[in-house]
Amino acid sequence: MEGYDAIFVFPKLWEKEFNPPTQPPFGLLMCSDLLIREEGLKVFVYDERLESLGMVNRQDLIKAVKKSDPLFFGISTQSGPMIENGLIASKFFREECPDTPIAWGGVHPTLLPMQTIEHPLVDVVINGEGELPILNLAREMKKNGVRRNKNLDNIDGIYWKDTQGNIKVNKPQTPVPNLDDLNIRWDLVNPKHYIREIDGKKNLSIITSRGCPFRCNFCYNVSFYGARKFRGWSAEKVISEIKKIVEWGVEYVVFDDDYIFGDPLRMWKILDLRKENKMDFEWSAPIRGHLLRDSLTKKISDGGCKYVTIGAESGSSRMLKLMDKDSDVDAYYMAAKNLKKYDLAAQFSWIFGFPGETKEDLFLTLKTIKDLEDINPKTDHIINVFAPYPGTPSYDMAVEHGFEPPKELEGWTSNFREQCRKLVYVKDKELLEAIRWAGIFRAMKKRSKYYANWVQPITQVLGTISEIRWKHDFYDFPVEQDAVKMGRRVLNAVMKSRIRVVNADDETSLG
Repeated sequence: MEGYDAIFVFPKLWEKEFNPPTQPPFGLLMCSDLLIREEGLKVFVYDERLESLGMVNRQDLIKAVKKSDPLFFGISTQSGPMIENGLIASKFFREECPDTPIAWGGVHPTLLPMQTIEHPLVDVVINGEGELPILNLAREMKKNGVRRNKNLDNIDGIYWKDTQGNIKVNKPQTPVPNLDDLNIRWDLVNPKHYIREIDGKKNLSIITSRGCPFRCNFCYNVSFYGARKFRGWSAEKVISEIKKIVEWGVEYVVFDDDYIFGDPLRMWKILDLRKENKMDFEWSAPIRGHLLRDSLTKKISDGGCKYVTIGAESGSSRMLKLMDKDSDVDAYYMAAKNLKKYDLAAQFSWIFGFPGETKEDLFLTLKTIKDLEDINPKTDHIINVFAPYPGTPSYDMAVEHGFEPPKELEGWTSNFREQCRKLVYVKDKELLEAIRWAGIFRAMKKRSKYYANWVQPITQVLGTISEIRWKHDFYDFPVEQDAVKMGRRVLNAVMKSRIRVVNADDETSLG
């Protein structure tokens, strides 16, 4: 194996992944594109999510590190368990290459750059979009030699530490002006790892844009890209990229953009080009419920759409106003009716535990979900616990209601999202958690074909119990949920212990 100039890791979202991801680490693949084209570097990308599924082997990462003298290590993280897993990787990198800088980027480091750079295992934080800062970091290391804590004051868009450990904050980096200049480097991963066959069709995700033109006050976009900002590939570039993945046998494209309809004219041109090029791929995408009027629903159906995802958030008009959704509950009823008319399936996602939510608001949401399922049985409903993203208006609201943010980077591993007991302002925490788990199990039963074969019978049992709870609004004594949570804790402990010993084992095997 030849050495690598840059080594990236995308940490696991959980200790154990139960089904393959359909989305590769797009951000790292696009950062790698400039490193390869502009500087001719050799790049290694390790997607840790594939590890527990047997699709990649941790030895591959260990060998890559031991046989390389990289310019830097890069880790991309979101808030949650990825942070702990990212720190495990950082510790290994520091032990193997103590003079090589470790750069963290992604959503969480951008939202909390100062807290992130304060950690001893982080030398550089990429603040915002990473392509240009990481390219300039590589150039600096190539030019003047690799070492931690060297002077990086000429690189925009980063936080870094000098030789005395003082934290330095550079001016923001202007993003790549034309996203058509960035490519997804599929050659750095095995695309087959992300292609899933569902209902006889091969599915694969793609991202064609960044940002969102709306102002939902809980969304990371407000802090990461800026409120109401949207940029995307040209329609021609989108079709060109889809042609690549269609050559691999992909028949169904999952547009995993935050909001692909941010520029409607671009979207209509994509559909026009699909028709002109005689392409028959089917697709799914996120869309706002209030846009699904009859004419638009027909247009996307005619253009190959089979499934949409809708961030509904709440069945309470009061809560929607509090969230700055710029939409109302009536829009979801309209959407469900029109989707049924044109035989489109949908996933509605909901937020529980938002600051100021009452029990009345919560049960209004449950009623809305049941109504939508009656209108269109081809709907799934995902219940999320509110996540207070730093830098957003709702984060400040959460703090005002008593949320105590973690004081250190590691704290965000567990004090996030599903740990709703940590959200001190949430009333009826046990009820909220029981409803959330019931919603998860119902959705898993409905989508059981998406899971590994051994998981499918479990989803049927849990889903059936949850259907009974859902029908009768009975959430007391959630013994099946407690059993699953206990099993996860045991599994997590086992997986962590394996990770801790694997480096020592491989040290021996590699001699």
